[in-house]
Amino acid sequence: MRIERRMVLRAGIGVVLVALTGCSPGADEFESVEEPPDDSADSTPRRPPATSRPPRTSRPATTVAALVDTAVPGVPDPIGFAVTRWAGDEWARGAYSFLGVGATPDDREALTDEFEGSLIFAGEHTSLDSPATTHGALESGRRAALSAVELGASRVVVIGAGMAGLGAAQALDEAGIEAIVVEARDRIGGRVLTDDRLGFPIDLGASWIHGVDDNPVAAIATQVRAEWSATDSEEAAVFDLNGRRLTAAEHAKLHRTAERLATRAVERGQRGRADMSVAEALAPSLDSLPADERAAMLAEIRRLVDQEFGAAIEQLSARHGDEGEAINGDEALLLGGYDQIITHLADGLDIRLDSPVSGIAWTEDDLGATVTLASGEAIEADAVICTAPLGVLQAGVIDFEPPLPPVVVDALGRLKMGLLDKLVLHFPVAFWPENVDFIGLSTPDGTTTSWLNLHRHLDEPVLVGFTAAGAALAWEQRSDEEIVASAMAALRLAFAE
Repeated sequence: MRIERRMVLRAGIGVVLVALTGCSPGADEFESVEEPPDDSADSTPRRPPATSRPPRTSRPATTVAALVDTAVPGVPDPIGFAVTRWAGDEWARGAYSFLGVGATPDDREALTDEFEGSLIFAGEHTSLDSPATTHGALESGRRAALSAVELGASRVVVIGAGMAGLGAAQALDEAGIEAIVVEARDRIGGRVLTDDRLGFPIDLGASWIHGVDDNPVAAIATQVRAEWSATDSEEAAVFDLNGRRLTAAEHAKLHRTAERLATRAVERGQRGRADMSVAEALAPSLDSLPADERAAMLAEIRRLVDQEFGAAIEQLSARHGDEGEAINGDEALLLGGYDQIITHLADGLDIRLDSPVSGIAWTEDDLGATVTLASGEAIEADAVICTAPLGVLQAGVIDFEPPLPPVVVDALGRLKMGLLDKLVLHFPVAFWPENVDFIGLSTPDGTTTSWLNLHRHLDEPVLVGFTAAGAALAWEQRSDEEIVASAMAALRLAFAE
């Protein structure tokens, strides 16, 4: 099993971002910069904003006492933080898709191969080669646009202004086909979300270009002269449950063994008569280890696999979960933010924000479609490209007429939506090793077990912690203060002087 930094959509909307500057009651709060509502607004197409930012969230700066325990020597209190909640976002309902037990790549293919009419699906969940990645989403949008061209469509409605939707609309526009993009949110980008309210760009959604070689996202980044910085998952500082840092030799051995056991589990799953979870396939290997080694190994596997796929090892298919093509080239962060890609894709397009879709009437074996918005407005077109995330499709918020074919409904039921949430902590100074890209922690509740060291790339004292799968679902029910306090306790255990 590959254990790579393949994670596409490393965060959610439902974002809370707080400045702690001053760290005292009554400190200045972030000002809202939302434009006041325009009562005269109509359905006239609106151009996208210059950058893809979330709705502004303002609340008074929180005192340190409400966030963390008493300061520990060597580990200062954060001066700002951001928390994401993917599952709670109604227009995402998760982070990215994965193949659970019983699902196969055929289920992704069913979303694109079972139609010969005016309805075309796109999105990372439809990609066979690069699921759960931004370039997989972009390529799926371009593929959908080509399908519309081949149908002979002259007017297409594209649902969703994320990577797939904007990629489709740009390709249609370049082909001389009228494309109308309808987006439920009040911003473009979908699960791409760059925020600069900490004073520098932080990607609260997609963060990485997953393999800069032969990658369409990297090609756009080069075109717009966006700077990137490569990361290396093996350049890491890893700590055990007691806060002791493993030596380089200990970590290398742990990582190699984790990969070997994960690979063995996949091989065991592929040999079995029926599909099984990665956890079930791992059990014989883990059970053969001494108890203390077993706990450390399981923590390492969860830290790597759960966050790679947004799924717990108890959910992920051992037979098909490790899907897609190998990543070529470095894994790289876009230093100026992923919204540089989104802004380029959206340039000049007809994008209508605040336009959630309630229904799609499509035609089998012919042109002709009607997209009905929640406002009641109906938009006629020759074809419709639907890039709504898998979680939104599974929630049934869009009514299809005629109903989707049973094979497609079944495929949507078998595919699963993963979850990965993010905690950004901004400190006055860096107190962690600055020559590593990642910090691995073992925490009792499985939260923030992996941290990205942004100080190495942005020259800002920032750590970004990741929480996946069931641990992330539980975390979304906690308050911001509880999330930050828990993370700080783990960091202080590791780094206190």
